[in-house]
Amino acid sequence: MLLTFLTYNVHSCLSARKEPSLELVARAIRSCSPDVVALQELDAGCDRTDGIHQAEHLASATGMNAIFKPLVSLHGGEYGFGFLVKKSINVLDESVELLPKRHPSNEQRGLLTLTLEIKGHTFACMNTHLSTSQRERKYQVPVVMEIIQRKLSMGQNVVFMGDLNAIRGAETIRTFGKLLRPCRPGLLSPGTFPSKYPLLQLDHIFCSKSLMNVSSRVITTTVCREASDHLPLMSKIEFESLT
Repeated sequence: MLLTFLTYNVHSCLSARKEPSLELVARAIRSCSPDVVALQELDAGCDRTDGIHQAEHLASATGMNAIFKPLVSLHGGEYGFGFLVKKSINVLDESVELLPKRHPSNEQRGLLTLTLEIKGHTFACMNTHLSTSQRERKYQVPVVMEIIQRKLSMGQNVVFMGDLNAIRGAETIRTFGKLLRPCRPGLLSPGTFPSKYPLLQLDHIFCSKSLMNVSSRVITTTVCREASDHLPLMSKIEFESLT
């Protein structure tokens, strides 16, 4: 069975020019017809984005189910990350691991893990947004690696996605590659950040080495370039055992 995964830092559904872009983000997601979307930088009830619960709005606009987890209280509401999951896929379990930070004033980061089921088969799907500080990521990556290793040891397939704030070839990416297969777009592919001039691939998808990455590409449509300061990354992954 072929499933389509998307990771997308939506920048609080504000364009690179800080203009509201919620409907553009929804259009960008719909255009990819994904089965699972990992979303970073979501607002829920924040004054700066008109009090909208963005995950719920995007779920309604795409016909998917939303899972949102707050990490920070901000602007009268909450700020965090989440998933959109196709309604044909069951969410059996969800958990959040708060990741370490080097100073109490630093932004709280986390790892959101879902156990998903389709046609009687389960797999783990993970979403994170790591620190912009390489020194802080060195504390966060081992925690994520431990949870990935635990899932793999249980015999579960894993799909791991997110804004890792690290480019291809960086230590962070090499470390995750020890356990998982990187789902990389071609060498000549544009990056995912910044959306107008995408030079850096900060957003990544990995899967279990037993799974096949059929294709991966950065979505560079006009809508995506306008919707956020990041471009979405899409991977089609073959689950050979899900027949």
